[in-house]
Amino acid sequence: MLADLVVSDIGIFEHAQISLDEGMIALTGETGAGKTLIVDALNLLLGARAEEGTIRSGAAAGRVEARLWEGGEVPRERVVVREISAKGRSRAWIDGHIASLGELAELVGSMVEVHAQHGHHLLLSERAQREALDVFGKVDSSSLIELRRRIRQLEGDLASPEGPLDSLGELQAALDELVQAGLGDPDEEDRLREERDLLAKATQLREVGIACLADLAGPEAAGALEEEGRLSGRRERLGVPNPDPALEVVKRLARRLGAEAAYAEVAGALAEAQDALEQAAMALRLRVAEMEDDPERLAGVQERLAFLGELRRKHRVADLRSLIELRERLEASVVEATAAAERRLKLAEELERLRLELELREAEVLQARRTAAERLEGAIAAEFARLGMPNARLKVRLVGRAGDESFFVWSANPGESELPLSKAASGGELARAMLALRLVLSAGPETVVFDEVDSGIGGQAALAVGSALWSLAQGRQVIVVTHLAQVAAFASSHLSVSKETRGGRTVAEVREVSGEERIAELARMLSGHPESEAARRHAAELLEHSQP
Repeated sequence: MLADLVVSDIGIFEHAQISLDEGMIALTGETGAGKTLIVDALNLLLGARAEEGTIRSGAAAGRVEARLWEGGEVPRERVVVREISAKGRSRAWIDGHIASLGELAELVGSMVEVHAQHGHHLLLSERAQREALDVFGKVDSSSLIELRRRIRQLEGDLASPEGPLDSLGELQAALDELVQAGLGDPDEEDRLREERDLLAKATQLREVGIACLADLAGPEAAGALEEEGRLSGRRERLGVPNPDPALEVVKRLARRLGAEAAYAEVAGALAEAQDALEQAAMALRLRVAEMEDDPERLAGVQERLAFLGELRRKHRVADLRSLIELRERLEASVVEATAAAERRLKLAEELERLRLELELREAEVLQARRTAAERLEGAIAAEFARLGMPNARLKVRLVGRAGDESFFVWSANPGESELPLSKAASGGELARAMLALRLVLSAGPETVVFDEVDSGIGGQAALAVGSALWSLAQGRQVIVVTHLAQVAAFASSHLSVSKETRGGRTVAEVREVSGEERIAELARMLSGHPESEAARRHAAELLEHSQP
């Protein structure tokens, strides 16, 4: 609610301070006295652009201040200021802090609605009209809004890149290849190279081993591995002489020296050597027995080495350990991508379910808005008739699957095209249309200002407008700029604007009138002669019958 308004150096106002109460407030005065300047001052707080001549001639700046009570469970006092320099610069404050013009307009606009030719018409916006329709018809669109929000969120989630999910097939193929490769031993290549080298010269190594075994333990020991003749032939090819076997020599020496006490120590060492040679002969025999020429195994080893080498080159790694680590990383990526794919599938299923639910909810909300629109149109038609506009019609157009783009269209007379309310109504018609809407709609700002609401009417219609304004003022503050006594008489408080010349300058002032002063002002409005006894009697009678 607007509690106080201070206007300084705006138009012909040098300084005016107005205190305002709840209920209906009439603002009257002679033509040109400055009534509309009060509305213009409020529009400046609502972000309106300062027109040329707004700042009082000779003043460095014009200033509008207001103290408002913001409704709610705990009412809050708000103090707002707008200052406009003569050079056109604008500054604003909210509760003593510098604010942007947009912040000022948003705050004041949430509490004050002005219906005038250049006023702040909240109900002229399609969004406000749809919200008003929903409040009037008790249409609950919260679940619809939540459904749409959830659908947008799911669509965004499904549209966003999923990283590994985009190449799940490639990841799985690479992983399958590494799994099938049977990688386990990071040293496998080194082991295979040793085996390959051994298999490549197995025959030669076997021949050398057999010959050495014969020299170590005798032909009999080697004969179990190969026939003597073949052994002798190989020995000759290898250029190996046929000495006595080393074991026999050591045994023989040990026996000879063991008979002499003087050589007991040497004989003991030879006995140890004999044991060592026997162990070496046994190990050599086993190793030679294992060594076989196996072309198939050699081919398999070479093929495995080639495969592992190609696999490393393909994945650009230096060793098998890196390939094993790559396989582990791929396993983790595939698990992640698979989970993401499952998640996306669930999201897609949820999205489809919500879209079906949305269609049903949109149909329900559309039907509810259609019902509300019919009721609203009927109620507005009744108010139009009461306000002296019996031929005017206001229709609600529902556009969109749920009527989300609802808006009001207006026709002042039969046969005229229906146009959006803001484009079709004149100043007075628009003000009365807004009055009718505010009477029918339960929601709205705490302060509503009307200018030109009584334009072009009189008599019974003027009384009806005054009565309607009084009804609207029950529970809120309604300020009406009027030139009709029939309207002003309904006000619970009456402000009169007058002007006079001081020091060669025209100055306007605002003061509250009551009692005989108010009767005189109403008489002036009725006849132009505030001192006329007949006019004063008429004014007193009008006031008596207009007050509840």
